[in-house]
Amino acid sequence: MEEPTKIYFICIFNRARSQMAEAFAKKYGGDRVVVSSAGVDGAKEIHPMTVEVMKEVGIDISQNKSKTINMKTFVSSDVIVKLCEEANERCPIVPFGIK
Repeated sequence: MEEPTKIYFICIFNRARSQMAEAFAKKYGGDRVVVSSAGVDGAKEIHPMTVEVMKEVGIDISQNKSKTINMKTFVSSDVIVKLCEEANERCPIVPFGIK
């Protein structure tokens, strides 16, 4: 069996976009992916509207926690997705070989 693709979603606070992306990737990627998300800046609580919107599509993220970038996860990822321009500008440089 092929190794799962490691995907890391990055935004500013890890309280909306990256939380949603992580949840959708886990749902649709199944065991083909290992998914994490984080924020560039200090962790905040997940935005209540994010939890509500995901609940509307049948995905419960109410127990998720906001996280800041973990460099071990960052450098071991296969794919890093920066979800906004500010994150793109402030995120660490993606190492060679990571998409």
